[in-house]
Amino acid sequence: MNVRKGESPFRSMKVWGLSLRPVDHQRRLLGLILLLAAFLFCGLQSILTLEVKERKSGEILFRERVAPGEQFHFSYTHSVEKTPVEATFAIEEDGGLRTVETRFPSYGPGLPSSGERALSKGGWFVHPGGDCYEKLTFHFSSSNQPLLRLRDREAHLSLKRGDGGSLEFSVKRDSLIVYGLKGLYRMAGGSS
Repeated sequence: MNVRKGESPFRSMKVWGLSLRPVDHQRRLLGLILLLAAFLFCGLQSILTLEVKERKSGEILFRERVAPGEQFHFSYTHSVEKTPVEATFAIEEDGGLRTVETRFPSYGPGLPSSGERALSKGGWFVHPGGDCYEKLTFHFSSSNQPLLRLRDREAHLSLKRGDGGSLEFSVKRDSLIVYGLKGLYRMAGGSS
């Protein structure tokens, strides 16, 4: 290989018959700027996440990306009646939670009153939804067995220590970058 004085031996080389030439600094800089702009554009896109946390400790028990109009199901065992209660909620465009319907086989404290419900064919009372909430709070004991279903994912929301507590359901608006960083932090053992 003949190299002139002051020239880099790597200025032009052939690998497997392909000629590799250096990219000038302006093209590298332009490529880097375009890559950074694409990263920022995509990373700063706003997304919604459904988050369930234990109110006292602040521990995040569930976090998942959601879209407006998407529904999730929450079920539990009624603490007095000892019967199942099933509720369906929808994610609103503004980040609110709208009740779609609540189903239960018998009336109990904390459930919609008899004047607001109708009996379905299967013997369950069905209360039509419509109410919107910024946050939902659910107080539970170890006997409630709260379960959240979103798409094909199920999350048992009872605390590992077995005692009761309060769950807070909310929809958060984050950038894609923040959502990713929160996920990495949680995987590393953090609680947020």
